[in-house]
Amino acid sequence: MNWSLTIRSCVIATVTLSLYALSSVGIAQSNEADLYWELSENYNQNSNRDSAISILNRGIERFEESGTLEELATSYLYLGIRQQAYGKWDESAYAYTEALLLLENTEEYDWLKSKVYLYLGLLYIKTRVKDSDYYIDTAEKLALKSGNNEALFIIYKVTSRFEEGIEFAKRLGNNEYLTNYYYRLGKINKTTEKDYLDSAWAIIPSIPKALLQNFQLRIYLSDYFLEEELLDSALYYCKFAEEVAPLLNDDEVENHYLRTYSLIYQKMGDYEKAYKYRLSADSIHALYKTTKVDAVLIDLDEQRISYKKEVKNLTFQFRQKIRNFIILVLAVLLMLAIIIFNKKRKLNKELTESNKTKDKLFSILSHDLRGSIASIGRLAKKNKAEDLAQIKTGADAVLIEFDNLLFWSVKHLDKIELNHELVDLVEIIEEIYQLLETQFAEKNIRFVPDFADDCVAYADRNTLQLVLRNVLHNAVKYSPSDTNITVEISETSTTTTINVIDKGCGFGCDHEDKGLGLGLELCEEFVGLNNGELVIVSSKEGSSVSIQLPIIS
Repeated sequence: MNWSLTIRSCVIATVTLSLYALSSVGIAQSNEADLYWELSENYNQNSNRDSAISILNRGIERFEESGTLEELATSYLYLGIRQQAYGKWDESAYAYTEALLLLENTEEYDWLKSKVYLYLGLLYIKTRVKDSDYYIDTAEKLALKSGNNEALFIIYKVTSRFEEGIEFAKRLGNNEYLTNYYYRLGKINKTTEKDYLDSAWAIIPSIPKALLQNFQLRIYLSDYFLEEELLDSALYYCKFAEEVAPLLNDDEVENHYLRTYSLIYQKMGDYEKAYKYRLSADSIHALYKTTKVDAVLIDLDEQRISYKKEVKNLTFQFRQKIRNFIILVLAVLLMLAIIIFNKKRKLNKELTESNKTKDKLFSILSHDLRGSIASIGRLAKKNKAEDLAQIKTGADAVLIEFDNLLFWSVKHLDKIELNHELVDLVEIIEEIYQLLETQFAEKNIRFVPDFADDCVAYADRNTLQLVLRNVLHNAVKYSPSDTNITVEISETSTTTTINVIDKGCGFGCDHEDKGLGLGLELCEEFVGLNNGELVIVSSKEGSSVSIQLPIIS
């Protein structure tokens, strides 16, 4: 006789009948779905399996139309329990899965979730399909969280935590639970097996309250006496178990006691009866232990793993989007901060330049213009004919300063308008010489033109005229008497160069303030606006101001 097979069959039967321990105490939270379960149980007790299944399906249809989530999920759980008892394990797995799908997106009903996960886990254990641990562990977490003692009772048993289970049952004062742990613990402790079985027999509740415990304890007692070669006692308790089996109406229960009969008669030497019971057991076993069931459970688990990966991937993508959004917001805030900072810096710079401009304006008004106007006033009071030339010279100087001030103000108000065109340089220079002719004559300075009659440049006439007037006025102002001021103009295919050469000591000599005021600043800026270049070369022997301008646009 294969005793290891016998023990293994008992273990599997324990898991099978654990389902009844869970269903026999009912669902912890009562609802209308329980009424359909009670009707189904009535049909089940009368061995009307078709009606027992049909009434549960009618309940599901009803709750899908107008029921609560709890009632619908509970009905699927009940349907799974019933189908599993009738050997339809694949359909049972689908029913449990439907219940989980209904419950997965809610934070409520942890007690109900724990039972659904537990039933699926038990189904995986019975088929020996991988990953039953996931369902059992999840069921335990939910059961502890919701205080589902019925689920914890089964979990401690199927995970072989019998000592913990005994403490749990004693704490609750539940002899039904305690009976289970006693005869299960006796099965793995051969030296004290009879003591544990006797303890279980002493406290087991009576039929019909503890159907599972009464059936299973009798089977265990039958196995015990079979091992002890007490065959009459073994046969007695097996028949006792057979009397309880119809009340459970489960294919696996029937398979269990039929196989036990077969083993007993085989040991008695009645091979005809042993073979008959073995054939009956095999025919029942073939109904629910099929490759289709394994395939269904494997497929469900693969879907779970795939869904878990998908959720993890979606969670990762969501976190990436949140992180990118935060980075974008921070970048925008940083850009705004930079823009505000730059605007503030620009404003401060403009305020600083405005203050410098104001100071410079007052300096010009108080120094250059005031000095020239005061000189004119003093000369006018003398009322001498020889002073008229000096008055004219002073007036010309004031005019130049006023022109400079006017252009400088327009430029700093960003209202200057340029009109680039081909301008006649000879005409402009002659006009300026006529304006400064009195100043040339007073100092006996000779104007020496060195250019052709048709010299041109591509520039704005007004700003170029101001530049040349300032340069020539400056040259006359700081040149010694009886010297020459030469104006040279040379042309290439693209550039016109104007050189103003004088004999003044230049910058850094006797006149350290040469070119102060607005003149030099305007000359540099206006030559640049005309796409040209201003170069000044000074020494003790004299100064040279070179203005380079384009000859074409």
